[in-house]
Amino acid sequence: MNIEAKKLSFIERFMKLKKENSIQKLEAILTEIELNARADASEDDIRQGNLESYDDFSKDGKQWMMSK
Repeated sequence: MNIEAKKLSFIERFMKLKKENSIQKLEAILTEIELNARADASEDDIRQGNLESYDDFSKDGKQWMMSK
């Protein structure tokens, strides 16, 4: 079964859930997985040296705010 078929199967199973508690549990698990993936990606960026100094970040943020 390829990844797209697995996603569709998961969605079908999710749609059959009737208890809100079950849906909330799955939402919590999915949120944790997403946060862990973002943390892993951030750690990879740090290891690879893809960093921005605080001063540059702050300057970019101020420029962005001024453009809005």
